[in-house]
Amino acid sequence: MPVSTEAVAFSLMEQNNKNPGAQPSSGTMTVVALDDTTARIESERPTHMMDAELGEWAFVIYSKPRTETLYSLGSLPLLSKRSKFT
Repeated sequence: MPVSTEAVAFSLMEQNNKNPGAQPSSGTMTVVALDDTTARIESERPTHMMDAELGEWAFVIYSKPRTETLYSLGSLPLLSKRSKFT
């Protein structure tokens, strides 16, 4: 099942806002889906290496509004069929 940029933005924002441990060195993130394949990430503190910032925490991408299904990111396994985030 394809993952939309809206799901990517929603997942990153929810984890970053609800879990202080999910805030990279650059701080709080604002993530916006720009189109079907592009999301824009802005951070509280400027960074030139967002890929490294995202690597500081195991962000899971999921689609809560539709199915509450969790999806794997990279080599991480599928964790659950139901989201534990509320």
